Amino acid sequence: MFYLILSSIVTHFPSLQRTLRLVIALPSVRKRIETEMDVARAEIERKLLPQGKDVVRHLSLPREGQTLEWILEAMEQMDEEAPSHTDYRKGQLSGAVYRTQPHFSSHSTPTEHRSP
Repeated sequence: MFYLILSSIVTHFPSLQRTLRLVIALPSVRKRIETEMDVARAEIERKLLPQGKDVVRHLSLPREGQTLEWILEAMEQMDEEAPSHTDYRKGQLSGAVYRTQPHFSSHSTPTEHRSP
């Protein structure tokens, strides 16, 4: 929070930008910023990433293509595991906009029309 407030003030006063860079270079200030960023990252991860020993995370593409049934089943499982109950069909997920309404795209996929 300290860093966010300070950076918003400095944005309006360019001469303060150099001063802020010097202040941030101080070990005590850098440590405080890193601590606050670590807390923020952990909170975001806790809210967005499913947790637990049975949670399967797909961190890379599989070597072989998967069937549509496998993909739909994996999506259903991810929907159930999601702690924030995020629904990509509402239009936003991770800052990206997904157009799932039929009138937005003539190239829709079966995954866009599956039941929630």
